[in-house]
Amino acid sequence: MTITENLIRSGNPPAVLAAADGSRLVVLPSAGRVLALYPGGSDENFLWTNPALASAESAQKYFLRDGWPNPGGDRTWLAPEIELFIGDLAPVF
Repeated sequence: MTITENLIRSGNPPAVLAAADGSRLVVLPSAGRVLALYPGGSDENFLWTNPALASAESAQKYFLRDGWPNPGGDRTWLAPEIELFIGDLAPVF
């Protein structure tokens, strides 16, 4: 199974973007992460992913456990972060 199939079966479907040259980008929207980047014609991921994603069963258990799930990959941030994630900013001085 691939990371994509394991995530779908675990209840955490990713978005997959494919380019004309066969390269693929696997994004996990629920975690705001790019999980995999595959060059055209290869299944070798350029990014580290958590070994828990190696099967659908272990991925599902991993995402259901308490604590911060770090699936690996690369975190993407929405900008401007301060306006999106921090409310009314009052001066501290």
